[in-house]
This record gives sequence, C-alpha cells and structure tokens, in this order.
Amino acid sequence: MLAFCGALLFAAADAWAQPDYGPALWNPAYPGHWYTSDCCHSFCVIHDMEGYYEATISYFQAQATQASIHYCVCSGYESAQNDKGDPGGQITQMVREQYWAWHVLCWNGYMFGTEHEGFVSSPAWYTTNMYQASAALQRHLCDTYGIQKDRNHIIGHNEWQNAAWRTWMTNNWPQIDPTCNNHTDPGQYWDWTYFMSLITSGAPVITQPPTNVTVAEGGTATLNVAATGQGPLTLQWQRNGTNLPGATFPLYRILDARISDAARFSVTASNPVGVAVSSPAYVSVVGALSNAPGAAPAPPGLINWWPGDGNARDICGTNDGQLVNDVSYSPGQNGPAFQFAGQNGSINISGGTEIPPPWTAAFWVNRQDAFGASAALLGDATNALKLEQYNQGRKAGFTHFGAGDYVFNYIAPAGVWTHLVFVGTSAGVTLYANGAAQATVTPGISLPRALLGADSLGDNMAGALDEIMIYNKALTASQIGALYAAGPMRAPQFGGPFSAPTNGLALNLVGLTGKTFTLFDSTNFVNWSRLATVPNPTGTAVFTDPGVTNQATRFYRLRQP
Repeated sequence: MLAFCGALLFAAADAWAQPDYGPALWNPAYPGHWYTSDCCHSFCVIHDMEGYYEATISYFQAQATQASIHYCVCSGYESAQNDKGDPGGQITQMVREQYWAWHVLCWNGYMFGTEHEGFVSSPAWYTTNMYQASAALQRHLCDTYGIQKDRNHIIGHNEWQNAAWRTWMTNNWPQIDPTCNNHTDPGQYWDWTYFMSLITSGAPVITQPPTNVTVAEGGTATLNVAATGQGPLTLQWQRNGTNLPGATFPLYRILDARISDAARFSVTASNPVGVAVSSPAYVSVVGALSNAPGAAPAPPGLINWWPGDGNARDICGTNDGQLVNDVSYSPGQNGPAFQFAGQNGSINISGGTEIPPPWTAAFWVNRQDAFGASAALLGDATNALKLEQYNQGRKAGFTHFGAGDYVFNYIAPAGVWTHLVFVGTSAGVTLYANGAAQATVTPGISLPRALLGADSLGDNMAGALDEIMIYNKALTASQIGALYAAGPMRAPQFGGPFSAPTNGLALNLVGLTGKTFTLFDSTNFVNWSRLATVPNPTGTAVFTDPGVTNQATRFYRLRQP
C-alpha cells in the first residue's frame, strides 16, 4: 500500500513539473505559501518587483518569505545593458493557477498576481518584450477563467489609489475591502494604454523571442520564436533587417554555419490587427584563427583583441563582448567587421574595467557620419574615446565626463578604412592615423572598456570597427607603424630556419603575443603527445628538444594557448 501511494505521488510530481501556461518556466515558490481553496479567480493584479527577476524568484522560494506570486516576468533591460541576466519576456510560474498566491493581502482569494522586473522610479525597465509577454499571459488568464479584459478587472497593486475603481468595487464586490493594500506599484510609468491594447485587440505578441546562439564553424545554429495573437498569424524571420525567403516558421536553422552566417536575426509576427517585432538575437560563428599575409607578432602588453570575425570573442583576454541592438557584421579590413547602424547599437564588454595610464587602444575604423553630435569608439560612464567629438565638426577626441571634451585636429575620412591608435599616458593622449602621429592633447585619462561603439550617454557611432586591440603599455611610434603596416599574428606557427645545437633541435615559435605555446610531437603523424608548454610574452620563443637526438623521424605540432 505504501509503495502504491509512493508511485502515485511520484507520477503527480512528475506531471506538475510542467507550467499551466505553455511559454512559462516552472519554478515553484516555497511549499505551502499559498491557499489551496478560496473564492474565485476574477481579477489579474499587475506588480513590479522593485528588484531583479532571478533575485525575486529566489525570494519567493525562501522559507522565511511569507508571500508568493503566480508568475514573474523578466524585463531584459539588465541583459541589454550589462550583458547578463535573462532575456526580456521570459516568464516563470511559481504558484499553480488553481491556487491563490499570497500577494495582495485581503484580495488574495480573488486575484491572480504577476510580478514584473523593475522599479517604479525607472521607466526603462518596462520594456516592449515585457509588456508583450505579460499581455499574452493576462489574455491567457482572462480567457481561461472568464475574467473581463478591462481596467476594473486587470488592475495594479496600487489600484486602491484609484477613487473610481474603489467606488466600482464597493458597488460590485462589497465583500472585498479595496483599501486593504498600500503598495504603489507598478507606478506612474507603467503604460496601461499600450498594455491593455495588447490584451484586448488580439494584436500579435512575441511571447518568447529568439535568443543568442554561438556555434563552431561547420555546426548547426538553431533559433526559435513563439508568438500569439488573433489568427491568421504570420511569422517572418529577418537577417540584419532583411526578410529571409521562406523563413516563416517558429524554428529557423542554419546548417553547416560559416563565418559569413554571423548576423543579427529577428522575427516579425503579423495578423490583420497589427505587427510585432521581436528583440534581436545574434548568431556568432567561431572559426579557426588564421594569420593575414605578412602578419608579425604583436608588441608585448597586448591584453584584449576583438577581431570581429563573426563573433565578439576576446581572443587575447577574457573580456568577451555581447552585441546589442542595431549591430551586425560587414566586410572588414581583415575578414568580417562589426557594423554599427548608428541608432542604439553597442557591444557590451564583459568585465571591462578601466585601465589607468599607460595604455594603447588600436582600431581599424570605417567611419560614417553619426546621427548625433558625438560618436564614441570606446566608452563608459566616466571616459570615452571619440571618433567624432561633441560639436567639433566630426573631429576625433576624447572625453572625461564632468571635466571636459578634448579634440584632435583630425577627422577620419568617411567610407575609408583607417587605422587609428590612441596612446594614453599620465601627461596626455596621442592620436596616430595610419601610423603617423597627429597630435598630443592633455590631460591624460584612464581607458574605458565597458562599451564598444558607444558610451553610457548614448553617443553611438555609425560605421564599422575591426581588429580592436588594447595594450596595458604605451606603444612607441615604430611599434604603431609596424601594426599599421602588417597586422599582428593570431595563430601559432613555426619560424625558420630550425637549428641543431649539440644538445638537440632548436624550434623557433611565433604566434599570438601573450598566449602560451603548447608543443606536441609524434614519430608517425598518428600518435601525438604533449612535449612542452612554452611561455610567450613577446610573441616569439625558442624551444630546444633534446629528445630528437638519434631519431630518424620526428614531427611537431604547435597550438595556443
């Protein structure tokens, strides 16, 4: 009998791992923090979290939290700004719809509750993806439980402040005290007009936008989208804003992905009522690194290198980037480059803290005229390197926010690939263009590393960036000239000629500066073993293999790191 009961309980737990609302994730609140019986499901209450999505989910899962919620909706604002967090519109269910969560005191027995990531003081958190996803959820609740789709039944936690609603409640629901709550969310910035139009019109809503995909070259990249709305509903995938012929299904797949397949993808959902556009998702393709003709080892001190070859990986350091908004890829100085449309695109750098002087920042730039009065190459909330300085006729410069805008008497030509290098010391910043020094301007600043193609004030650049490199030292004029003349090496290779001292064979190793060499050997091209790891602070190294003595045949392979 006990075994039989255990089997039933196991089956029930397994079935309940699925949410009531299909697009949601199931992540339950702490057991028992809800009512299993009460009056009815007649209202939908809109909350804001006054906090963050994942933290709020954890909060409701704590035993000490005497509260719960049916659903939580992610804003996506944090992900867009800081390259972290969950995608906008993601929904988590925490209490079963058949039960009553503890979220609105004396209203609990009548009302569903939905928490939304964000703060009443900041409208930026109330994103389009959040509105669309939540509207689809509220429409589901209303349709499933017969709730009227109006502002008397879809209310804010702060609806007690609405005198007209209090009167309506007194006349229609006298058993409920409309003033037993005192919260003020979702606040003045919640767009009720837009939100209700999404619920009542049957307009398309993207309930699950596509998410970023990174794939090795030759692999398969798969993108998915989910949408709802009045039928017939038509989907259309776009690549960099252009419709993809025949791509009208929720799933879009790229087989045998090439570097050229890296791009920005989005989906439009349309029906007779309207059109909804998903947030963008980026397909990044990671291929094998190769050296350009004539490439030479980079100078010492290289700490970041973003080649832009179909992805935003930092091949030298650990500060990978994340493309945001209107960024894509285009033909570059060497392979693909980052292409900025100039409206709101940027590349957010993971862990990109400022570098105090001395430093060097090198870019290949193909400038287009910016839409605004200023355009940043690299920036944060404190400093920025400017491709176009504020109100200076598109001259390059740099800014220390709150202190001043500083300008060089140089304008990068439009539509032409130009090599720009900024060198920062405690005394000032020097600009080089195509290997030639232009000017030195005081004062010195720390090098920002939070955003590529923008700064925190929204000075978005238009044009393309390629081969972005950062050094934690001030390069010399001759080193900068060499960078311009021949790009640095990305992949390891053997330099010649080999030499044979009396104690073995000397191997000359060249490659990506700062990345350790790993050397392998074999006698038959089939069985390989690790021979040595060789430090490489300058891009070149020599390793002497004493084991080659008296061997007829010996083969070597070289890898970084």
